[in-house]
Amino acid sequence: MCGYVAPLGRMLTECDLISTELKDQDREAAFAAIKRTLSSAQQQAFDRLLAALRAYFEAHDSNEISVMPHFLFSGGWDGIHREREDAFLAALRAFEAGQVPQSTPADFAATEKALNAAYAKVIAAAPDAEANPTQGHQSGDAPTRASIRATERLWLIYRDAFATFATLRYPGTTRETWLTYVTKQRAADLSDPCFTDDGANC
Repeated sequence: MCGYVAPLGRMLTECDLISTELKDQDREAAFAAIKRTLSSAQQQAFDRLLAALRAYFEAHDSNEISVMPHFLFSGGWDGIHREREDAFLAALRAFEAGQVPQSTPADFAATEKALNAAYAKVIAAAPDAEANPTQGHQSGDAPTRASIRATERLWLIYRDAFATFATLRYPGTTRETWLTYVTKQRAADLSDPCFTDDGANC
C-alpha cells in the first residue's frame, strides 16, 4: 500500500511514521551492537557521548538554524536529528573499521582559529536576545546571541565527551586529533547557510 502513496508535497502519512520507526529501531540496534563490544569504562563513556551528542544536535537544530524553509523539507526537527544521528553512526562504523582521522598540532591550531572566526561572525550578526527574551529565535527564526551561546556550551560538553570516548576506544589516536575532528564539525555547523535570518540559502 505504501508504495502507491505519492511522496512529494504531502504531510507525514502513516507509511512515513512506520518507516521512520523502523529506521529508529535499526539505528538504536546498531548503537547497542557497538556498545556490546566495548569495555565497561568505554560503555560508560559511550553513554555520556550519546547523551551529549543528542543534547547538542537538538540545541543546534532548534536554536541555531533558521526554520524556513529547512524545516519544511526535512520532516521537522525530528527529521533533522535523525539525519545527524545517521551521519554519526556512519562515522562510528568507519572508526570501528580502522578508518580513524589523522591530524597534526598545526591542524588543531588552524581548526581552532577557523572555529573562533566562525563563532565571532555569527555572534556579531545575531540579534540581541533581549528583543525577544521568551523565544530561542528572533522573529524570522534567526538565531539570537543567547541561543548561540547556550548551544556552544552544550557543544563543549559534546566535544569533551567525544574526545574522551574516542581516546579510550581508539588509543592509537591522540585526544588532540579527536578534538580537531569534532571542532571541524562545529566550524561547519556555524558556517551553515541556514545561519541566516530567512534560511534562503539552505
